Amino acid sequence: MSGKPISFDLTGRHAVVTGGNSGQGHGITEGLLHAGADVTIFARSPLPDDLQNLAAS
Repeated sequence: MSGKPISFDLTGRHAVVTGGNSGQGHGITEGLLHAGADVTIFARSPLPDDLQNLAAS
Protein backbone atom coordinates (compact mmCIF):
# COMPACT_ATOMS: atom_id res chain seq x y z
CA MET A 1 0.00 0.00 0.00
CA SER A 2 1.33 3.44 -0.84
CA GLY A 3 0.69 6.84 0.68
CA LYS A 4 0.38 7.85 4.31
CA PRO A 5 0.08 5.12 6.96
CA ILE A 6 -3.40 4.48 8.30
CA SER A 7 -3.85 6.04 11.72
CA PHE A 8 -7.20 4.57 12.71
CA ASP A 9 -8.55 1.18 13.75
CA LEU A 10 -11.65 -0.39 12.22
CA THR A 11 -11.39 -3.72 14.02
CA GLY A 12 -14.86 -5.11 14.65
CA ARG A 13 -16.45 -2.85 12.04
CA HIS A 14 -17.93 -4.00 8.74
CA ALA A 15 -17.72 -2.23 5.37
CA VAL A 16 -19.42 -2.89 2.05
CA VAL A 17 -17.56 -1.89 -1.13
CA THR A 18 -19.03 -2.01 -4.62
CA GLY A 19 -16.50 -2.43 -7.43
CA GLY A 20 -13.89 -3.36 -4.87
CA ASN A 21 -11.80 -5.55 -7.11
CA SER A 22 -10.27 -2.88 -9.37
CA GLY A 23 -9.40 0.79 -9.60
CA GLN A 24 -10.40 3.08 -6.75
CA GLY A 25 -12.55 0.38 -5.15
CA HIS A 26 -9.50 -1.89 -4.92
CA GLY A 27 -7.55 0.80 -3.07
CA ILE A 28 -10.43 1.50 -0.70
CA THR A 29 -10.88 -2.21 -0.02
CA GLU A 30 -7.16 -2.61 0.65
CA GLY A 31 -7.16 0.33 3.07
CA LEU A 32 -10.20 -0.96 4.96
CA LEU A 33 -8.64 -4.42 5.29
CA HIS A 34 -5.36 -2.92 6.56
CA ALA A 35 -7.36 -0.95 9.13
CA GLY A 36 -8.89 -4.20 10.42
CA ALA A 37 -12.42 -3.97 8.99
CA ASP A 38 -14.42 -6.96 7.83
CA VAL A 39 -15.17 -6.17 4.18
CA THR A 40 -17.91 -7.42 1.89
CA ILE A 41 -17.04 -6.78 -1.76
CA PHE A 42 -19.55 -6.68 -4.61
CA ALA A 43 -17.89 -7.04 -8.02
CA ARG A 44 -18.61 -8.44 -11.46
CA SER A 45 -15.31 -10.29 -11.75
CA PRO A 46 -13.28 -12.48 -9.37
CA LEU A 47 -11.18 -10.81 -6.72
CA PRO A 48 -7.45 -10.45 -7.37
CA ASP A 49 -5.15 -12.75 -5.40
CA ASP A 50 -3.64 -9.86 -3.42
CA LEU A 51 -7.03 -8.96 -1.89
CA GLN A 52 -7.90 -12.60 -1.19
CA ASN A 53 -4.56 -13.07 0.58
CA LEU A 54 -4.93 -9.85 2.56
CA ALA A 55 -8.48 -10.77 3.62
CA ALA A 56 -7.32 -14.22 4.72
CA SER A 57 -4.57 -12.82 6.96
